[in-house]
Amino acid sequence: MIYFTGDEHHDHLNRRDTGIIDYCKRPFSNIAANTDAIVGRHNDTVTEDDTVIHLGDFCMRGSEHRTFYEGLMRKYKPVKQRHLILGNHDYMKPFDYHNIGFTSVHTLYWFDYNGYNFMCAHDPAFYQPKVYDKIMVCGHIHNLFKTVPAKKIVNVGVDVWDFRPVSIDTVIETLKKENVL
Repeated sequence: MIYFTGDEHHDHLNRRDTGIIDYCKRPFSNIAANTDAIVGRHNDTVTEDDTVIHLGDFCMRGSEHRTFYEGLMRKYKPVKQRHLILGNHDYMKPFDYHNIGFTSVHTLYWFDYNGYNFMCAHDPAFYQPKVYDKIMVCGHIHNLFKTVPAKKIVNVGVDVWDFRPVSIDTVIETLKKENVL
């Protein structure tokens, strides 16, 4: 199965250790609790046979913090493949993401699944349905919206999916319920 997730914002701090928590009104007391919940729910959802596509803003620090992210990746359940679509807060070098465990790193990623065409990008502002005519999965906008049915856009960020990955079949069913597929 293919799963999507995004906007984990691991290590997103402010002076009070609550940067992303304050920004998105996440129900966690500190950034460590945020990370523990996201990793735990991820591990409860996926299996080792799955592919996970992270839609950006995985982490908030640069390559000088690579050791921290190597440790973080060891907490995640191993999966068949793990892809990263770079977000505006993914500050490490692409090869560093590969070296900590991502199978591939992209700015955009297209693929087909069961007759549906998918486009993965961090920021939905990039998408032009008249040009691409695909299902777009994105992150970036946190809890601003879950779907834009008229444009076949689904936000797969953790803030709108109970801090866990969402399956590709759920994305398709969500758009079917919106009568756009």
